[in-house]
Parts: sequence; C-alpha cells; structure tokens
Amino acid sequence: MLIRFVTLFLCLSLAAPSFAASFSGMVISVIDGDTIDVLHNKQPERIRLHGIDAPEKGMAFGQAAKEYVLDMAALKVVTVEVKDIDKYGRTVGVVILPDGRNLNRDIVKAGYAWWYRKYSSDASLGELEEGARIARKGLWRDPRPKPPWEWRAETKSGGANTSVAATQPATTFTPTTAAILFHGNTRSSVFHQSACKDYNCKNCTIGLSSREEAINLGYRPCGMCRP
Repeated sequence: MLIRFVTLFLCLSLAAPSFAASFSGMVISVIDGDTIDVLHNKQPERIRLHGIDAPEKGMAFGQAAKEYVLDMAALKVVTVEVKDIDKYGRTVGVVILPDGRNLNRDIVKAGYAWWYRKYSSDASLGELEEGARIARKGLWRDPRPKPPWEWRAETKSGGANTSVAATQPATTFTPTTAAILFHGNTRSSVFHQSACKDYNCKNCTIGLSSREEAINLGYRPCGMCRP
C-alpha cells in the first residue's frame, strides 16, 4: 500500500507543472500596458501581467497605458510572483514594486486596464475596475471603451489569434540615466566598449555607464577589447 501511494505521488508530481515562486529583477523594457521585460538570470524575461488586460498598441489609450507603466516601473527592481506560462511562452505573473505596491492592481485602479475575467477569478480586480469607471479615470473617460479582447478578435487575420505583445519587439531601457560607455551581451554576459566590433551585437542590449556597474550586474569584460 505504501509503495502504491509513493508511486502515485511521484506520478502526480512529475505531471504537474512547476513554476518558480518568485524572482526579482530590473524592468528593462515596457511593451504595453500589461507586458514588460524583466532581467532574470542576466536575460530579459517577458512578463504578461496576470489578471488584467490593457489596451493594445493602436487602440485608444494604448499609449497612455504604456506610459503609465513606464512611470511606475521602468528601471525599477521588482519582484515577479509567477503564476503560469502562457501559450506564447511568456511568464504570467504578479509584479510587486519596490515600495510593496501591486503593479497589476495599480494599473486597473488607475483606469488603464480591465479585469481579465477569462483568466482571473480575483473579484477585487473587478471592484478596482468599477471604481475607476465611476471616477472616469484613464480609459474610462470614454463612455464605451472597447475591451482589448474584442479588438483582437476583430483585427486578427487569417484566423490566427495573435497577441500583439507576444510578437512585438521590446524597446530596451538602459539601467542608468548616465552616459553609456559599454554594452552588455545578455546571452554571453560579456560587456564591450564602444570601439569593440561587438559593441552593437544582436544581444548587446543592456547599456552600462561604468565598468563597476557592469561587473556588479554580473557581466565580465570582453577578452578582445578589454574594457
């Protein structure tokens, strides 16, 4: 009986998906109002914010939603509480800002996203949405805003249900507002000086203002240009 129980437990454990509880990293790009890139193990990881749906690029208030997230999260070290991996391979999670606020909830509260009822049972998001609607915040200045899931259904082509944020390239931010002296390769974890032939390589997307900053972020000097 004990052997049978252990066997069943192992089978269930192997069959169940396993997700890291959380990780922390810098927000290095904002794709739109519900999708960001966070630096994780020296690699950009695309995060789809759980439980909310913001206007897509090209929709009314799409740019305003993106700018709100830029103001709230760009270049900040956040904690991502992983919930799932979606069909596009993106990490789905809740993002906690350095001051402890929940970015997902704040976006809805500010009126820049809907509660995504299809994928979330958190009714408190609906309360935040209703409060924003009553106060006519953000996108609710429009009396009849079109939800992004309806917009995607109307604009999809050839029957393909394509997510704009899943395929849209990131606009990468540098981790500092100081002058950029080096570029870090997110794949090899090597950093290069501006005179190096690899300075603008495909994966050299992280701007670095000093050698010290590069090393503190886990990058090592290029063996060719010796920055």
